[in-house]
Amino acid sequence: MLTVFGSTALDTIRTPKKTLKDVLGGAATFAAISASNFVNTGLIAVVGKACRFQANSS
Repeated sequence: MLTVFGSTALDTIRTPKKTLKDVLGGAATFAAISASNFVNTGLIAVVGKACRFQANSS
């Protein structure tokens, strides 16, 4: 089991053709997704007050 510690964020991505708002991002998010291809992975991250989704512990 690997546990990734870091930050997550809700990003806005702008390209010449499209804008996406509130896309899940942050270094810890992408590290955990990548690592999950090789080993069971957990994520412990800080989120800001603007975060609108609720944590789900299992």
